[in-house]
Amino acid sequence: MKSVSLIIILSLLLIAIATESADAQTHRMTRTGPKSLLRRVDYKEQLPPKARRILDQKFTNWGFKSNLQQDQYNNAPLILCQLNDDSIPDYALHIFSSFNSDTVEQFLAFVSMDDSYKLFTLEEFTQASTEFGGYYLEVFKSGTMFDNPPFEAEGDNRKSFSTDCISVSMFDKNACNAYLFESGEFKVFSPCD
Repeated sequence: MKSVSLIIILSLLLIAIATESADAQTHRMTRTGPKSLLRRVDYKEQLPPKARRILDQKFTNWGFKSNLQQDQYNNAPLILCQLNDDSIPDYALHIFSSFNSDTVEQFLAFVSMDDSYKLFTLEEFTQASTEFGGYYLEVFKSGTMFDNPPFEAEGDNRKSFSTDCISVSMFDKNACNAYLFESGEFKVFSPCD
């Protein structure tokens, strides 16, 4: 009797797996490490339509660095952030696009302006560049304390900001450029050196 019950349960389980939506099956990906299940994410759909239109008009064949939720270093190619201290979300992006038959890696920011977004290019590397593929995107949240240089000249060796800062950081090295949005433009500093 127990074996019949076990066979029925296994049969129901197999039916449930077989009827799982193709979409759910397609988007399931596994890997080793602390997170055993990653899902595919359509980052284009997470951008506001106005921001997607700006990218479509400006760049040929653009796409995000990865369709995985996070890359091997736990960094997503689209990060929601607050750059100008208003109530509208801003975005940090890591994309690839085509230009004159060359692939260009770009780190961008969309800052909310009234009822639209303004696009800023923070850094870009062509495929021929030695820097191509050597950087990742991260965001330092408001209140993050930055040590020593570059703020020693201001008389204090620690500094924090009321808004988020975008960082274009180098893999395998403690080097980055951080971008702070002030007075309608980005100011760059290097807290990681």
